[in-house]
Amino acid sequence: LYILFFTINSTALTGVGYIFLWPNSGWMQEMAPFLLPPPSLIVFILFTKSFLHLKKLAKDINSIMNSFIILFCIIFILFLTGRPNPTLISINNLMVTLLFIITYVGAIISYRKGFTSAKYYITGWSIYTIGFIIFQLMFFGILPYSYIFSSIIPIGSIAEVTFFAIALADKIKLEKAEKINAQHEAIRRLKENNKLKSEFVNKLEEKVDERTEELNAAMEEMEAINNNLITTNNELIEAKSLIDKDLRLAKNVQRILFHQKSLENLGYDIAIAFKPMIEVSGDFYDFYKYKDDLKGIG
Repeated sequence: LYILFFTINSTALTGVGYIFLWPNSGWMQEMAPFLLPPPSLIVFILFTKSFLHLKKLAKDINSIMNSFIILFCIIFILFLTGRPNPTLISINNLMVTLLFIITYVGAIISYRKGFTSAKYYITGWSIYTIGFIIFQLMFFGILPYSYIFSSIIPIGSIAEVTFFAIALADKIKLEKAEKINAQHEAIRRLKENNKLKSEFVNKLEEKVDERTEELNAAMEEMEAINNNLITTNNELIEAKSLIDKDLRLAKNVQRILFHQKSLENLGYDIAIAFKPMIEVSGDFYDFYKYKDDLKGIG
């Protein structure tokens, strides 16, 4: 789009446009040198902002160029709606000069911040700027008119487009190299991530094996304790059975030792009750008699 606009603009300056693009249109031939530069410069600004990455590398220059887009739109409308006058033409030329300076500054900033393709842009733009300055000096009568001077802008435009094409090719080459490097970096990171993942999985498996061994050892220990408890419980049950048997035997022996005969024939009304807390008791009782008389109770 940029090359198209500048080609049309060059045809207006050389008169080729009157022959092939707007034949028999005197108004267009008269107004083309004033109407075509503003939109061409707007397209140039958009191209420059995009190509040099000014929004990222030179934000202030990018903002200034946005203001120039608005100003050139106003100038285009003024040229379209009225006859060109020296004041408006001077303002337009001044703005073009300022734009050239700002473009140089933006290109240099972009180059210094690592965008190497800007060097081709600076070279092409320098050639065109020199041609533009020579043409303006001839236009204001400072330099004499000549065929070479009158053709300097088309020549400069061709040189500019050539270097811009080289710059675009270099930019594409750099972007391709960056993409390849990014792919290699992504592959490297992927391999590194896979390696870390493999190491993590191996460590995790080792930890799982260690915990499994510890768990198995703990379960074996618990099983051994449980078997010991079962054995001890069986021994306690057996011991309790022997104790209960001995207590029942002692109870029978104790019952035999107690006095069982009635004492009613001795003239006493005595009730006997013996209830130990467990099978046997440490307490005893007995009756002491002499012949048929009761002598004491113990």
